[in-house]
Amino acid sequence: LLMLSFLFSAINIVRSVVLEKERRLKESMKMMGLKNWVLWAAWCADFILFLLIAVVVMTILLGAGSVLQNSNIGVIFVYLLLYALASISLCFMISVFFSKASTGAALGGILWFLSYMPYLFVQSSTDMTAATKGGLCLLSTTCMSIGANLISVMEAQ
Repeated sequence: LLMLSFLFSAINIVRSVVLEKERRLKESMKMMGLKNWVLWAAWCADFILFLLIAVVVMTILLGAGSVLQNSNIGVIFVYLLLYALASISLCFMISVFFSKASTGAALGGILWFLSYMPYLFVQSSTDMTAATKGGLCLLSTTCMSIGANLISVMEAQ
């Protein structure tokens, strides 16, 4: 459920970056002297601020509510913030493969959801090595799901 709450944000991030590429705004700004890293830093700052609001709201709802009573609210905040940062990076990587905003948004959402699928194998497998799980954690949605599962197991104890 937590992974799905970021799906709309992921689609918007991919769509925004691909739309800029489609309209050739990046090339226009480069001709005006804007450095490439400044453009990407601006995109990053924009999306970090956008997702930071969502992370704060989720942390308050999970911590102040009766959902995660035994967990430290600071740890939950850092966990969700790191997931948001990894999600932004994943969306930037996905956006590179598309040149049309509508295609990028549609397939970006599908790729986002497909990056969750390895968790279904990790969840049901008991003989998976730590190295394999670590490799699968390179996908932010799979990693977040493993972490959420561990938090729920610890919360239940």
